[in-house]
Amino acid sequence: MQVQVLPPAGVFYRFRLEQVELMYQLRRTDSGAWILQRDDGGSFVPTNSYQESLPRYVEVFDRSYKLAQAKCEFEFLLTMFRVRGLESPVVNPYDTTMRAIPRLVYHMQQVRDFETQRHLQLWLYGHIVEAAEPYETLANMLKIAKGGNFSLQNFPQHPGGRPQSPGEKISFLQDECEALGVPELVKPMKEIWNRDLRNAVFHSDYSLRGGEVLIDDGRISYSNEYVFDVFNKAIAYYDALRYVERIYRASYTYPKIVELRPGFSDDPEEKAKVIVVEGYGAVGLKSAWTLEQIIAGKIPFRVGRFTEEEKSIERQSHTCTASKEG
Repeated sequence: MQVQVLPPAGVFYRFRLEQVELMYQLRRTDSGAWILQRDDGGSFVPTNSYQESLPRYVEVFDRSYKLAQAKCEFEFLLTMFRVRGLESPVVNPYDTTMRAIPRLVYHMQQVRDFETQRHLQLWLYGHIVEAAEPYETLANMLKIAKGGNFSLQNFPQHPGGRPQSPGEKISFLQDECEALGVPELVKPMKEIWNRDLRNAVFHSDYSLRGGEVLIDDGRISYSNEYVFDVFNKAIAYYDALRYVERIYRASYTYPKIVELRPGFSDDPEEKAKVIVVEGYGAVGLKSAWTLEQIIAGKIPFRVGRFTEEEKSIERQSHTCTASKEG
């Protein structure tokens, strides 16, 4: 039985157009491209940078996942699970960010005061570009596509403990993408990154003049149109990351057996089994040994983020049935 990684051509996600009842769909075509189409079947013309960017960004991140999964599914899954040692399942800053962004966007849209909306847009933009995990994920997907392994950290701190900036990470990723012959894979990050705007936001060093954002003592001015454009692209970037991961997690509907990467185990017979939550998808990996083999001396492993309830269920069944927020 083959895992179907991508949904078939047709409807997959729906979005409501602002202030109208017409819905539009994010669809995967027969050629593998992602497009937006109206719910009534008519052609769709994007009216803002979110609608223009979303299918492009989904297509880019989809390709990075596909390249890594095709090269080594085991390492690909380790990257998607983002486990870096013994950690509490609730200590997960990126999952917290992924839950926070849509809630904050919703509350921002309820605000009718322009200046308050603008502050929230800028703070959300800064939060999205600073999130470290997307850079780590892309770095690992590229490394795996080239035959390497999942790394706990691809962007070590500078001497003295200063973390690498998003700009430094994007520069590294651009070099890696070009070396692999896929320079387009870093394009979403390049399109949303603005070092001067990010610094002004996080150092509380900007002013508002009507729709403009002024930084550097007023020497640099960003128009209302520019700020809306980069904010919409940042939200499209966030949504594309979230949707692509959901697609790939959901594609695992049963506890598939996966070959280990060479060197992971000294036992040539050992394989891994995907741990699946019904209605959600892949959440972890475990050794595929039977109970009899473990009793006979085989050493099991398990990788993933599990609550105590999920651990208990998983011990009794190949498929977890606990609920999972996603």
